Amino acid sequence: MPINNQDGFKRWQGYMDFKSTKEAFLKFHLPLLVAFICIVSAAVASILLSRHSLLACLMISACLWLGCLLFLRLGFIGKRDGYIRQFGKAAYKIAAYRFLLPYGVFWLAAVTMPLWAPGERVLKLFPSSILSLAIIVATIFLMHKILIAFGMDRLIYLYTYFPQDATLVKLKIFEFIRHPAYAAWVYFGIGFFLIRGSFASLLCLVINFVAISIIIKAEEGDIIRDFKEDYRVYQGSVPCFFPKRPLAFVKFLFK
Repeated sequence: MPINNQDGFKRWQGYMDFKSTKEAFLKFHLPLLVAFICIVSAAVASILLSRHSLLACLMISACLWLGCLLFLRLGFIGKRDGYIRQFGKAAYKIAAYRFLLPYGVFWLAAVTMPLWAPGERVLKLFPSSILSLAIIVATIFLMHKILIAFGMDRLIYLYTYFPQDATLVKLKIFEFIRHPAYAAWVYFGIGFFLIRGSFASLLCLVINFVAISIIIKAEEGDIIRDFKEDYRVYQGSVPCFFPKRPLAFVKFLFK
């Protein structure tokens, strides 16, 4: 059943323990925005520098994904129990400052690398551009469905720290793919590669696919520990990224 995204946003701010919208803006959103701009600027500078050589491009792409893994798995998730014991209800807020912000910036920089990669085009411009546009538009529709259905609280890992407050959500999209949010970023990467069309762009896309697969494998390991054989059956019947019924999936996106 779809979730009201506005309710999710209010719950998230409630967990952050703000007394008003003004206090939330001054103490969290404004400093978050300033930090985000600074980190994005540094990431963009790195990406532009990477355009000078294939080796630099691949090294920066790999380092960005390594940063994602470190901040998410070792930082935000790895320190969860210790933070909850030390900070109580404030654990999520502190972890969001220290780990989710840089993780998000590293993630955005990494998944867009196929668009900025150096080198000459190896694909003809017109056909690949039409296909890339179709993929990106379809992915935007997918992201919209994910945002409306999941709610902000799930997308920003709120229930990683407060699993007792999570509710079961049954969505039709899970009949097509197991990880729609991650799949969306893979689709964006394919669209970016088709726009850029260079060999380096293709290699960055491969790195993206491998890195996202590693993150998913780690997450599914946690899920299997909780749901065991039930999830293994689901895992064997529903693909991770690319649906078995692509036409039905596209129809669902634009429905």
